[in-house]
Amino acid sequence: MDQFIQDFAELFDEPGRFAPETEFKNDPDWSSLSGISVIAMVDKKYGVALKGRDIQKARTLADLYRTVKEKQA
Repeated sequence: MDQFIQDFAELFDEPGRFAPETEFKNDPDWSSLSGISVIAMVDKKYGVALKGRDIQKARTLADLYRTVKEKQA
C-alpha cells in the first residue's frame, strides 16, 4: 500500500501528503482530471483498468487500493 500511496502522491507532486485514511476526493486539489490521472497511473503501474465508478465508490486511498488489488486477482 505504501508504494500505491507514493504513486498517488506523485500525481500531485506532494510526497508525504497522503495516508491510507485520506479521503482523497475531499482534497482541495482533486478534480475530474485527477480521476483520469489516477486511472491512467493505475493502468500503467498496476495493470488494472479502473472505471470512474471504482473511484466514485472509494472513500479513502485504502478503499481505492483494495479495489486495485481485487482487480489484480
